[in-house]
Amino acid sequence: MEKFLIESSHNFKEAKIGNQLIKFDPNTNRVLIGHAKDREILSFYKAQSSLVKNDPFTDAINEALRKKGLSTTDVIYK
Repeated sequence: MEKFLIESSHNFKEAKIGNQLIKFDPNTNRVLIGHAKDREILSFYKAQSSLVKNDPFTDAINEALRKKGLSTTDVIYK
């Protein structure tokens, strides 16, 4: 997990929703969700295809939006 924090790739997808950061590696299906201000890891997992509705990145964004009561206009993609 710590390695994924510092890894970088043009394939990675990243988004920010308020103070939450979402980082996704499509090659390995790893998803990291953290709190930017507190520098805290909220969740780190490898998405299982049987549990994915859209794609792991979109699902993580939708779940964060649902929990925060925000809309897709509140997402900043990097």
